[in-house]
Amino acid sequence: MMQKYRPDIDGLRAVAILPVLFFHAGISVFAGGYVGVDVFFVISGFLITRIIHTEIQQGSFSILKFYERRARRILPALFATCLFCIVMAWWLFVPLDFKDFARSLTAAMLFASNFLFMGETGYFAQPSEIKPLLHTWSLAVEEQYYIVFPLFLMVAAKFLRNYLGLSVIVITLASFAFCIWATGYRPVYAFFLSPSRAWELLIGSVLALGVIPLVADKRVLNGLSLLGLACILVAIFVFNADTDFPGWQAAIPCLGAGLLIYANGQAETIGGRILSFKPFVWIGLISYSLYLWHWPIIVFAKYTAGGELSPLALWGLIALSIAVATLSWKFVEQPFRRKTGAFANIRVFAPACFAGGLLLTGTGVSGHITNGFPERWSPEVRRFASAREDINSRSEECHHRSPKDLASREACRFGPAQGAPKFMVWGDSHADATMPAFTTLAARYKVPGWFASYGGCPPLLTAYRIDRTRRHQCKQFNDTVAKLIADNGIETVFLISRWTIYSDGHNDDGPQSTKRTFIGSASHKERTRVSSQKAFAEALEITLAAMAKSGARVYLLEQVPEHYALVPTLLARAVAAGTDPAGIRLPLEDHLERQSYVVSRFDKSALPPGVVRLDPASRMCDEKGCKVVDGAITLYNDYQHLTGTGAEWIAPLFEPAFEEMAKSQ
Repeated sequence: MMQKYRPDIDGLRAVAILPVLFFHAGISVFAGGYVGVDVFFVISGFLITRIIHTEIQQGSFSILKFYERRARRILPALFATCLFCIVMAWWLFVPLDFKDFARSLTAAMLFASNFLFMGETGYFAQPSEIKPLLHTWSLAVEEQYYIVFPLFLMVAAKFLRNYLGLSVIVITLASFAFCIWATGYRPVYAFFLSPSRAWELLIGSVLALGVIPLVADKRVLNGLSLLGLACILVAIFVFNADTDFPGWQAAIPCLGAGLLIYANGQAETIGGRILSFKPFVWIGLISYSLYLWHWPIIVFAKYTAGGELSPLALWGLIALSIAVATLSWKFVEQPFRRKTGAFANIRVFAPACFAGGLLLTGTGVSGHITNGFPERWSPEVRRFASAREDINSRSEECHHRSPKDLASREACRFGPAQGAPKFMVWGDSHADATMPAFTTLAARYKVPGWFASYGGCPPLLTAYRIDRTRRHQCKQFNDTVAKLIADNGIETVFLISRWTIYSDGHNDDGPQSTKRTFIGSASHKERTRVSSQKAFAEALEITLAAMAKSGARVYLLEQVPEHYALVPTLLARAVAAGTDPAGIRLPLEDHLERQSYVVSRFDKSALPPGVVRLDPASRMCDEKGCKVVDGAITLYNDYQHLTGTGAEWIAPLFEPAFEEMAKSQ
């Protein structure tokens, strides 16, 4: 039996996709636009469960026919989008970028993107804005859900007929509880894993099963529909990148979507009339194609431009995405779903799907195995692009050791194998990136030393990351390092960090990101920029005082200039275009502005005797700007971390300190 068409649900799809589109385009007012994906999950859970449950009750449900419908709904437009991405990536992406894309293509074809992208987080991960298939994680979550849930319904309808609704509610609550726990323990798990997202689809399933009693009073239904719409709008316009998400906050837009589906299914409500507005319905009809196409279009445009785009360009990309989505819906989605043309017969459609999936998967595997088909580019292009892999060779051994591990066995050592350590390098991933310089100098001057770095953690006593979970032991790590310095009579300490991320709050995706990375201290614990800066100032004073008390001389390394795009890719594309890579520079005024608060604190805080400030800009910048390449040496492996050769290139900054330590031995 055909289900009654509900235009309000297509309108709800529009309310889901438009915020996602605007959010990805960087329209700041839609800071919580990512919740549109959660609204999609609720809609999908409702529609699919309603179909399955009805067919099971009628005795007409076929698991094979169900998967055929899913394939006709999902695969043609997905294949078309992936084919477009292959062509664009082949044309634009340098080898390592193509290799990363190829891996994501394979994962998308296997509906395992969520697992892949869950593992691609951290300082040295590829930025999200050059992952054209990043958004396929949500498709993976849905399809994983629909592998299991129809089978559950079939079994439950037979053996738990009287408890079907209760069973689904229990599973929903269990998934929600896991989501809340995971958000506090490991947010990346909560965001990407199906078990922590299943409750969102299950809200729709609960509604489809008719578990919730009906309401006859239209005034109540009108109120529920408006409340539902308000919940979604609040999430879109109040949530931002600092919101602990998904967690319990995801319940706000999900319950909002559930209220709209519930209320509008019983009567024509005010909310239903709003959602049934024809432009909303039309956007809802093309929403799947719009979701698929908008992100690759934005990614490839930014990749071509080498950075951020103007507001006018972004609005142009939004318009282009809607146009392409309309064509995709009309000429790709509709023919397959309506079973018209040559692919109407399952005996033609199924082999075609298998062949298309196999071809795309094979392309992904080949791109990964060949390291991104490097022969597409000249040796010079490949040389610049390969700088992404030029990282500290001892990073895996020495970086991000736990406080317990650091305290229980000797810190990573520089220089001679014997002798008490005379210096300590202490910092975050910027210290890790700089390690090759100290390795070279310690060996040259025969000065023994130790190394201690912890990702995302400033080398400042009392400081901790407000945005990180309890697993991130920043304060404990710093306390351990300070104790090692005091107990072992360390004479010289190098403090190295990405200072501005903690004072200004910019995150791992670069200074243009809306995500904030705030720190707290004993006296300042609010998740605001002002509070984070006060915590920074307080922790800096405490740290320098502690080092002075222990008798250590402090060398304070100011931050290396921070760029706005992947430097190796910029250099490689410049060479490919026939332009001089040396011409790529960060304007000096941008660097100075970015560092202004930190420098002001260093000016005020560098008062204890023995504190020496070192400025990488003295080697890297001049009136023309801050360079990213010096002859054959690429200085960065991303947009902020030095390459291994880049670290050795700035070693002269530290050489006077080693000369002094060598004399005192």
